[in-house]
Amino acid sequence: MDALEGIAENQERAIGEAITARSIAIDYYQGLGPPDLCCATKQYNRAWLPADVANLPPRGYYHWVIGIDASCPAAVSAYFDQLNRAVPRPAWYASGGYGITKATMCIYNAFRRADVRCEATFPGKVRTYWVDGAGTTHEGVDEDMWEQAFLCSSVRALQRAIPD
Repeated sequence: MDALEGIAENQERAIGEAITARSIAIDYYQGLGPPDLCCATKQYNRAWLPADVANLPPRGYYHWVIGIDASCPAAVSAYFDQLNRAVPRPAWYASGGYGITKATMCIYNAFRRADVRCEATFPGKVRTYWVDGAGTTHEGVDEDMWEQAFLCSSVRALQRAIPD
């Protein structure tokens, strides 16, 4: 079972298609933009099967997020840690289980009309970058851009919380 506990996920047909679609659509967003997008790649890890047994291919999943702390890469990494903890642990007799190997959070910054992204590999590192309306990737996200993205994310969460 590879579903995260308590999170409604969608499976991608090809890994990365949700991020690609979002990159194409950045230029068309209006107002505060869409909810934050979290994409995760999961891989089945064998517990005790012989090495000659073929590995299962990784799977891509995505879900929308509203109301998380997206104030800095450390806060987004804490959300990724929550995702890792939401992966169900296999039963003692299972031959293995799924684990998240990579996660990417996309936060739309309405002030700059760009997507701020935080990408983490497990175990490994965290990378931050931003994507403009033309789909060009720019390395390095300054503090002002993070603050703007956090403000947009917070206002989107408040906007959805207020009943009509």
